Amino acid sequence: MTTGTTLVMIVGAIGLIAVLLIRTSGSRTALRNRAALLDQQLRAPAPVDETIRNDALLLLDRGEKIMAIKLVHERTDMGLREARDFVEHLNANTTFVDDDDDPPAPRELGGWNDEDRDQR
Repeated sequence: MTTGTTLVMIVGAIGLIAVLLIRTSGSRTALRNRAALLDQQLRAPAPVDETIRNDALLLLDRGEKIMAIKLVHERTDMGLREARDFVEHLNANTTFVDDDDDPPAPRELGGWNDEDRDQR
């Protein structure tokens, strides 16, 4: 084989590889998009139970929106954005009534209380 023939074979191989990469890039992108969609569906957040909802409402009633978002984020599989959207939805669709002059006393949300400690 001469140098010219070897050079032609190398250029041809590079051209073939380039054509294959170009043709498969569209299908690779489609596969990545489909994998991302499936991953999103598999990681769908669990529904928020009443305890978490009520604790978030208590925090919102005290004006602690950031703490409510943090609570929902930590107790569910929601990301920060989903937790924020959930808390904002709660806040927008809930009417808080100021029926007394004293705000509700802070309490430890979801923690152990004295009765729980006695049972252990």
